[in-house]
Amino acid sequence: NAPMRELRRALGDQARALEFIETVHRRGYRFIATVKAIQRARESDTTQASQGEGPTAEETATSRSEKFVQDQKGEGQASRRQLTVMFCALVEFTTLARQFDPEELRELTQVYYRACTKVIHHYDGYMAQYLGDRLLVYFGYPHAHEDDAQRAVRAGLDILRDLDSLNARVEEGHGVRIAVRVGIHTGLVVVGGDHESGSQERLAFGEAPNLAAWLQSLASPNQIVLSDETRRLAGERFSYEDVVVKALKGVEASLQIYRVVREQTDASRFDATVIPNLTTLVGREEERALLLRHWEQAKAGEGQVILISGEAGIGKSRLAHTLREQVDTEGYYWVQYQCSPYHRNSAFYPFMMQLEKAAEFTRDDTDLQKLAKLEALLWESTEAHDDVPLVATLLSIPTGDRYPALNLSPQQQRARTIKVLADQIVGLAYQQPLCVTMEDAHWSDPTSLEVLNAIRYRALDMQVLVVITSRPEFDVHKQIESHITVLTLNRLSQSQSVAMVNRLTAGNELSPATRDDIVTKADGIPLFIEEVTKTVIETARRDEDGDRDQLPRFSLVQDIPQTLQGLLLARLDRLGAVVEVAQIGATLGREFTYDLIAAVVRWRDSELEDALHQLVESGLLFCSGRPPESSYRFKHALIQAAAYGLLLVQKRQQLHARIAQVIDDEFPTLAATEPELLARHCAEARLYEEAVTYYYRAGQQALQRSAHLETVNQISRGLALLKSLPATPATAGQEVDLQMTLGPALTATKGYAAPEVEQTYARALALCDQVGETPQLFPVLRGLWIFNVLRGRLQAAHELGGQCLALAHRLHDVDRLPEAHRVLGTTLFYLGEFRAALAHFEQGIEQYDPHRHRTHAFLYGQDPGVTCRTYAAWTLWFLGYSDKALDMMNSALSLARELSHPFTLADALVFAAGLHEYRREGSLAQECSEEAIALSAPEDFTFMIAMGTIRLGSGLAQQGQIQKGIALIQQGNQAFQDTGAVLPPNLVAQGEAHGRSDQLQDRLDTLERALDVSQQTGECYYDAELHRLKGEFLLQFEQTMPAAQGSRSKVVEAESCFRRALDIARRQQAKSCELRATVSLSRLWFEQGQREKARTLLAPVYSWFTEGFDTADLQEAKALIEEQSQ
Repeated sequence: NAPMRELRRALGDQARALEFIETVHRRGYRFIATVKAIQRARESDTTQASQGEGPTAEETATSRSEKFVQDQKGEGQASRRQLTVMFCALVEFTTLARQFDPEELRELTQVYYRACTKVIHHYDGYMAQYLGDRLLVYFGYPHAHEDDAQRAVRAGLDILRDLDSLNARVEEGHGVRIAVRVGIHTGLVVVGGDHESGSQERLAFGEAPNLAAWLQSLASPNQIVLSDETRRLAGERFSYEDVVVKALKGVEASLQIYRVVREQTDASRFDATVIPNLTTLVGREEERALLLRHWEQAKAGEGQVILISGEAGIGKSRLAHTLREQVDTEGYYWVQYQCSPYHRNSAFYPFMMQLEKAAEFTRDDTDLQKLAKLEALLWESTEAHDDVPLVATLLSIPTGDRYPALNLSPQQQRARTIKVLADQIVGLAYQQPLCVTMEDAHWSDPTSLEVLNAIRYRALDMQVLVVITSRPEFDVHKQIESHITVLTLNRLSQSQSVAMVNRLTAGNELSPATRDDIVTKADGIPLFIEEVTKTVIETARRDEDGDRDQLPRFSLVQDIPQTLQGLLLARLDRLGAVVEVAQIGATLGREFTYDLIAAVVRWRDSELEDALHQLVESGLLFCSGRPPESSYRFKHALIQAAAYGLLLVQKRQQLHARIAQVIDDEFPTLAATEPELLARHCAEARLYEEAVTYYYRAGQQALQRSAHLETVNQISRGLALLKSLPATPATAGQEVDLQMTLGPALTATKGYAAPEVEQTYARALALCDQVGETPQLFPVLRGLWIFNVLRGRLQAAHELGGQCLALAHRLHDVDRLPEAHRVLGTTLFYLGEFRAALAHFEQGIEQYDPHRHRTHAFLYGQDPGVTCRTYAAWTLWFLGYSDKALDMMNSALSLARELSHPFTLADALVFAAGLHEYRREGSLAQECSEEAIALSAPEDFTFMIAMGTIRLGSGLAQQGQIQKGIALIQQGNQAFQDTGAVLPPNLVAQGEAHGRSDQLQDRLDTLERALDVSQQTGECYYDAELHRLKGEFLLQFEQTMPAAQGSRSKVVEAESCFRRALDIARRQQAKSCELRATVSLSRLWFEQGQREKARTLLAPVYSWFTEGFDTADLQEAKALIEEQSQ
């Protein structure tokens, strides 16, 4: 009821405690206070205070009423806001004081004061302080205006102008002429709320008053000097001259300041009538036509994806809404997902919110009722009833005995969830054409973008149009795959902006000057045009006899354009008492529910509903549903930011603390599913210890969902806050936990050898040294071990591996033993000690329990049972057991698929490709590599993508696709090194094994580099093969050289290389490498005519093998023996 709200506002009745008017449900209203009672309360104030009694209801009503009057004057509560401050001072006042009698001086200054006051009041300035010769004036307090900077400059010019006429009388009466200096600056201050001190002055605290005073000191007599901030806000209404000065003490850089020369144009005035609060789409005819064309194509079965991109307030959502109007008119489905800036690291957040809204959950619903609603919703789009428990788990709805347990690993659950969410859209699209929108994708979590990509991929041949809106910082080419149309919205032209203003005023008269002023200030941004025009209309409505040309202005808050701040603040100032609800809502977030804000404010339902209704009517909020099931959303993020920015920092902290407490106490499901929300509120409340705990929970939750990017973001925030806490053993332990959660996520996204990975584990090791030996030390050592392996520091890695095994034994930690044996075995493998390495891998496999050690994949990034098997497979091949190696690798892949931990599976596939490469099975190597890349790309597993690319190139090269294979190997090698890893010898030589004969010298040089790397790092497991390849290349080189150029020496050198390879292989007991080296040397002797010597060398080696006779190596050896025996 609008009249009743106005009456309450006039009386000062506020929602926290009813003083004058009470709502009677379904009946009306009644007065609950009398004038007589209020009078008695006033008379008894002193008596009750002296008796220590609390105030009565009537007294409370009186004090609140008085407070309301103060608030209406803008003086009731302190707030943060942008002010334009003018400092005006008489020139040579000290000289005047010596020249004049005090009474004459008083009269002179009063003349000056009255002249200035008249001008200041004309421009609605606030006289904050008057000290004889000096005036401190605020523009933008107690009420903001759109043109406060212009008002200040105009006031200064008018004071100078009035002084000219005033000086004629002053000179006649006092024999002197007075002059002033004026300085003006605009900046953030805290002002108001200091009336309790008894002072009538309202001092602004901040840099702005000091800078204004300093600027005044730089001015010449009868001159106005202003800062760059004020000059930009005042715009081109004035002409200026630059003034160059040195920096003010305490100011970091030199300030750009200006002298005001004159005003360029006169201020305009207008009469505006009240118009409906409508938002009009103007100047988007081409963009709208493009959307509708895509919609028609989608309805024809050609799925479309379009991104609407543009800066904040440019009209992205408004343009998308025109499409929705068309879809609604045609009666087709529309599904909208809204991203949130507070949930950038909350996996599936937009989809969870859409499901809850579509299912029409209410606050009072039981779990069974929610489950029934969810079933009805899902069965509308799909007949797969087994999807229900998966989605119910996502929404934290227990299913009880109604459905069997999921029994899925986190990664399986994540993958299936992505599929189910995409299936829902596909199911709806099978029924009829469908439009799907994702609003504000720049705030999306990475996992939701995966769902969006899945929808996009499946929608290509369906009746689906996907519309995405985002700000320019959203990298569409990185986040969204191909088949997308990008529509970038530009600012409106001047003519379009004028047309929009005209439509917003609904044809009512608006002076051309005022309209042009709106267009200039809005700068072609539809939101700005809309808000400025609304404020002009509201000002005219509130002040029918006042200045209609004076537009309201804004408070300085991050992310709010400075030119728009006064406008938003002015709209908030007009809310009166309910601005407090807007501020609390803004603290909650861009969106909030009725039940949450009700729990925070603790108002009576009727009063809270009334306050929220006022905010909705004022155009600040959108409302969905009816209380208490309603939810609210700020119409613009800028309005939310402005409301939040009004709060003092201390008040913000109190509110955030209150919100955190309410969520923790009264919303356990929200607290459990969104710990990052609690973390944010605790951090803003400076409850850093609690915030760190919640960020750790959020990071752990994200890691268990394989949401590695979200993990990095959450843990990084926790670590940043931890620096604010005192350094104690407890905080050191907390930091170790955080670092150990961060390590696997960084490994997955950056690579094992990334500098960030080393920093993480090195810091954790230093902390472990502080707190003493703890179980946390093991993953720290393990993290540093893998870093050193990939950096080619094998001796350091071997020491760390030994420490891991010793620590596990010393702590009697059987859970760590499989990983300890994997660590030490891997190092021994790279050192070429294959037998010792295999012993450790076998022990790791024996001690591994897939159920007991399931969490190790998340703790270390890989599952030790799988990794022991992959390395054991490679080791078995080197030792000459090719079939056993293949069986072991198949076992590793099976286990990896059962675990459904993507990084572990990707690693296993890369190792499987490597084994097939060793076995010279190029097509199988290609298959495994392609699967590894396909699995790693969506997860952004940088290291695995690099390794998969290298293995894919080798597989293709083995199949004869030499050039394509080499190109992929080189690409993969570069990506591998980009992770910070040192390219190991085998990868250095990888491409050379398949190179062209016309590049033999380059290939030989590369092999020499590989051997140098082997010597430097100690990674010698591939040395035998490197020497053998060098020998083969030397022989090829010999065939291209004339005999006169010393080709015989190449043959001798090649034979030496084969002998060297044979010696290394025998020392390492690497029978597969020994076989290859023997075949090469035997073939050389055979071609030299040493048939028996060649056969005698090869036959015993071949006869040693008991398996793998279908492999290319053994078949080649057998064929050579047969040829030598003829």
